[in-house]
Amino acid sequence: MVGDAYLSTIAITHTAKRQPTALIDSGSQISVVTEMFNMTPKPALISLNEFNLELKAARYTHIPYSGFILANIRSKIVDMKVETILLVAPVDESNSSAHVIISTDYQIYK
Repeated sequence: MVGDAYLSTIAITHTAKRQPTALIDSGSQISVVTEMFNMTPKPALISLNEFNLELKAARYTHIPYSGFILANIRSKIVDMKVETILLVAPVDESNSSAHVIISTDYQIYK
């Protein structure tokens, strides 16, 4: 990585009036939220099994996840509300400044 991390506040469904800080990652192909991130009301967790998909990282390493949620997000980089998939990652710890990673490869569903 070259330079500082690009952290930005975002608006996300299930976070009421809070605007969490997210890492905006141009190298990521998926957006991730940690299980530690408090969302109220808690969104329904959807399984990827119904799609018969297996996620792999670089060099075909396993990506741990609990499932995914659908969420609307808004950030400074996109001046519109975007419905996207957030992969839910089961982690014991996360960076205290960002529990959310937003890929710049938005997946829009209508």
